[in-house]
Amino acid sequence: MKKTSSLADAVSARTMALDQKRKENNSPIVNDIGKNNMAVKPPINAAKGREVDLIADDLVQQFGSPGSRAFYCKVAYRLSREVVMRLAQIAKADGNRSPGGLFNVLARREMGEI
Repeated sequence: MKKTSSLADAVSARTMALDQKRKENNSPIVNDIGKNNMAVKPPINAAKGREVDLIADDLVQQFGSPGSRAFYCKVAYRLSREVVMRLAQIAKADGNRSPGGLFNVLARREMGEI
């Protein structure tokens, strides 16, 4: 009976140690998922996150659509800066359509969503 008790104690101690380790390894971004009904995937590194923010802010300023910032972040995360800027130039050059709307269509095609 003593062997079973020590085995149970060992398992219990190991379980508590693993739980503590999991708590220490949790990213604060992952812990914040669900707040404000947003599920944000953390960037690969801080530099990529800053680059995505800068590109998205630039697109918001170019097209005057702050409501589309989340989509612009997605575009900046999935496409290279050069591709995004090329698509923005194409969208602004076409005088027949709304530049923001045309950019959205072009970006979705480039990402393979359409």
